[in-house]
Amino acid sequence: MIAAGMGAGIGAIFCAPLAGAVFAAEILYSDAELEADVIVPAATSSIVAYSLFSQVLPTSTRFMPLFGGELDHLSTALWELFPYTILAIILVFAGWGYVRIFQPS
Repeated sequence: MIAAGMGAGIGAIFCAPLAGAVFAAEILYSDAELEADVIVPAATSSIVAYSLFSQVLPTSTRFMPLFGGELDHLSTALWELFPYTILAIILVFAGWGYVRIFQPS
């Protein structure tokens, strides 16, 4: 029952009921596999909690994305990708060098 409550809370707060259920099933067990007996009650409680939480919110913010609904102010110019490309190349070489430092000779 702890997993169902935790899944309900995560699913409602972050508006992601399926993620809440999977998180609750993974966090309680140290094994890499998910427990089937936990998924169904966690998913059910997470979906119900999300539905109730979204009904309490005002209509204007009920299904708004997590970081706001007004994303029109962001620019989508192609030239802005150039600095990110340079940063990506620098980070690739930095990651390669970091791995080479710890790799035995």
